[in-house]
Amino acid sequence: MHLQETDTEQLLQRNISPSQFIDQIKLILEKIRPTKIEKPCIPGDGIECLSPIECNHYVQVFEKNTQYSKALFIPASGAATRMFKHLSVVESFEMDQLSEEFIVHFKSFPFFPSLKRKFSELGFEIEEMIRQDEWHSIIRIMCNEISFIGLPKALIPFHHYPFGETTALLDQVREGLTYIKNKNDKTVFHFTISPEIKALFELEKEIIFQHFKEEQIEIHFSFQSTSTDTPALKSDGGLARDKSGKIIFRPAGHGALLENLMEINEDIIFIKNIDNIAHAQWEEEIIFYKRVLGGFLIDVADKCHQLLHRIEQKDSFASQEAKDFLFQTFGYHFNEEVHEGKLYDMLYRPIRVCGMVRNEGEPGGGPFWVLQSNGQISKQIVEKNQVDIGDPAQNNCLHNSTHFNPVDIVCCINDHNRKKYNLQKFVDETTSFISDKFQEGQVIKALELPGLWNGSMAGWNTIFVEVPNSTFHPVKTVNDLLRPGHQG
Repeated sequence: MHLQETDTEQLLQRNISPSQFIDQIKLILEKIRPTKIEKPCIPGDGIECLSPIECNHYVQVFEKNTQYSKALFIPASGAATRMFKHLSVVESFEMDQLSEEFIVHFKSFPFFPSLKRKFSELGFEIEEMIRQDEWHSIIRIMCNEISFIGLPKALIPFHHYPFGETTALLDQVREGLTYIKNKNDKTVFHFTISPEIKALFELEKEIIFQHFKEEQIEIHFSFQSTSTDTPALKSDGGLARDKSGKIIFRPAGHGALLENLMEINEDIIFIKNIDNIAHAQWEEEIIFYKRVLGGFLIDVADKCHQLLHRIEQKDSFASQEAKDFLFQTFGYHFNEEVHEGKLYDMLYRPIRVCGMVRNEGEPGGGPFWVLQSNGQISKQIVEKNQVDIGDPAQNNCLHNSTHFNPVDIVCCINDHNRKKYNLQKFVDETTSFISDKFQEGQVIKALELPGLWNGSMAGWNTIFVEVPNSTFHPVKTVNDLLRPGHQG
């Protein structure tokens, strides 16, 4: 791996030191190693299963607490292209089950009225095109003339109500208003987006303000920093280049959003995916469990912060209580005597409470006990691509997993003195990974930073709580919008 003369200018434009560039890439590559799973987290061993009485208790904790301010953080830069990926077979006059389902139920999708208006503006009568089975033309217009499929997923109409359709973004605000309102009646939202589509989001923001004009809403947009972009590699380990010879840089995955998370000033931050949003008809149970998770976090954070203060004040009983708390709450195991400073270090970490649903075949990560480099085992969210599936024991652990990570997280990133943790200190850099992508007419190897709720939060104190699958309504393909959770 070496730099060409023309690379220096490109790197300097990105505020990257050419002299350190190669060393940094080599360092990242040298650190990458498979995550070592010890066993899946299951109910009673890593996953908390709360009784109805306990759930109601935590809801009361959440509702009565006005000390902590709250916000909702959602990565929302992803395009809807993958949602509509299976429609490519329609264009090629081939059919599969997903594309047939899309065509049969086309007029049942919540975005159909919006499409009808857009087609009409261009002089097309979509109803007549449907009658004539002109699906090739319909898909072509959706892709090209109105660029509907290229919209951000956040701006695709997900649901239909008597007053009209709503985008995923608007419905996330609608749902958030029910559980993250602060004592000043202000509700704070933070969405990460791509700078090139900011104007579209600003338009939707104004629609949201008009729709909820009686509410006090703050909506913040931020961008993934280009300083976190990583260079693409070739199969031989060299730098991948575009047709003009420039190094190909790519966004380094959602793990790069750790900086955006640190920009939020509120005490308690809920995190979820933009596509996990149900029709309002289904919100009662969803909101109940959001409050359960929030109350659980408040309870744990209060106890943790009190212990940190007591250790600082040289309370003679604090160390033993801290040891018991760390074992019972976060699963720390102590095979030897630990000194007060070590206990303090274990307590002095960001905290997250993560909802987990029963695994029903959705793609994604799950909760596991993981062996860390310091010999300690800890609770982690692990993706399949982090694990050496060629190892039969590791593959068996994956298959024995009972729960799935729906990204239903509430966290506290402020310490006992209300100062923000430096979240970069708690990243496990060994969980960076390389994935194959197709770009510039070639297969490249994309270098991705540790995932936001995987390796980026590896050093956090973590609690997994089982929540019902009825609280989870993802939209990975457009056909998911036909599921009951998205119908009124």
